[in-house]
This record gives sequence, structure tokens and C-alpha cells, in this order.
Amino acid sequence: MNSVTRISRIRNLGVFRQFDWPPSLADFERYNLIYGWNWSGKTLLSRVFASLQRDRLPERADITVGLSGGGSLHR
Repeated sequence: MNSVTRISRIRNLGVFRQFDWPPSLADFERYNLIYGWNWSGKTLLSRVFASLQRDRLPERADITVGLSGGGSLHR
């Protein structure tokens, strides 16, 4: 089973109108901490992960995630 190593790109989803993973940002590891101001997208990211788990992403969203082993998933 592959794990998500990064969220390479998010378009048209909540506060993430045009998000691209910054080259200087490290990939996800076994444990990660996501923090930020209110309304900055933390809950939205948790919903993206839950949607990936259920294979049911929002229709209008354009999401690309990097997977362990070098692959990627685009929805």
C-alpha cells in the first residue's frame, strides 16, 4: 500500500485556489503536524485525506498527490 508523501497540487477547493507544493518543503513523514490560523485550510486538508481514503474526491477539485515509491495520483 502506497502512502501520501506530498500534496503536489490543489486547484479550486476551498481556500486552495492555486496551491503548489513548495520545492523547499519536506515530504510528509510517518508523523506530521499541520497547524495554522483559523480558516487556513487545516480541516479541508483532513477532508482531502479522508476523501482519498474513500476514493471520493470533490468533482470540481483538481488534486495531485505524490505517493511513496515515486508514483502520483491525480483527480
